[in-house]
Amino acid sequence: MDPRTDPDPDADTDDPRRGTAAPGAGPMLRRALAARAPGRSLLSPAAPASVADVHAGRAASLATLAASLDPHEWQAPTRFGRPVQAVLAHLLGQLERTATELGDGTFVAPAADDYDPWGVTEPFIERFGRGEPAALVAALAEVADRVQARCETLGGADDRATRALVQSYETWMHADDVRLSLGRAVDVPDPASLLALCNLAVGAVPLAVALGGLVRADAHARLVLTGPGGGVWVVALAPGEPAAPPGASADVTIVAEGHGFCRLLHRQVLASDVVADIEGDAALAAAVLATVGSLAERT
Repeated sequence: MDPRTDPDPDADTDDPRRGTAAPGAGPMLRRALAARAPGRSLLSPAAPASVADVHAGRAASLATLAASLDPHEWQAPTRFGRPVQAVLAHLLGQLERTATELGDGTFVAPAADDYDPWGVTEPFIERFGRGEPAALVAALAEVADRVQARCETLGGADDRATRALVQSYETWMHADDVRLSLGRAVDVPDPASLLALCNLAVGAVPLAVALGGLVRADAHARLVLTGPGGGVWVVALAPGEPAAPPGASADVTIVAEGHGFCRLLHRQVLASDVVADIEGDAALAAAVLATVGSLAERT
């Protein structure tokens, strides 16, 4: 997906439908493939990181970024038509919203049908999006600590854990929006955190493609995400339909780099920029890739 990222070395030799090495693979590769968990990449950890660990990593990365910005960079333009400082003030509003949903915040939520992700954070942009950045840096650290404390109490089955993970994804992506606007390299989370974020991204695909106008209740797509945190998922192309096991049949198989797929969901890269191998219905694959970013800035 991102031509600067090397693909998973098992992508060409491993059949994602069977989870075994292709004919001709050497004994070391066969043993490695046999030892991995079903549906996992050779580079993927055995289990995803906890919500608390994912948040801690993204919050620390954000703090490092904010501390590194010089006065000129705070006012640099971004792809949103707003300067870096306004984007991070918007992120502050998102974090305060999450803290409130977790039980320790002051965010006032609008009616569901009036929700506008940038509009609802305008009070934060007005207060922190101009002037000295020090107050914004301090506010970001303070709200991240409150979210962290709440994340430490969440179990995996708690719906609030999913909301917290969504916020970690948003924190990651908006920090990278800033990095890209400044010509810096994007941040790649540790493999266990990236696996948790890939799980989240893949789980959002049925809703995302539906919002983009693609609803195929009779169809499934196999997503083979390579690299650290990658794996194999078979997803229905309609909201509410159950996912299938990694070895289930699918109408199309899309093989792409996992970190880059998460960026596509945020519309940080375009479908036309995706480097992917396709097997099966090529038109369906193109439609999936074109609509997967439809959730961007709706959460």
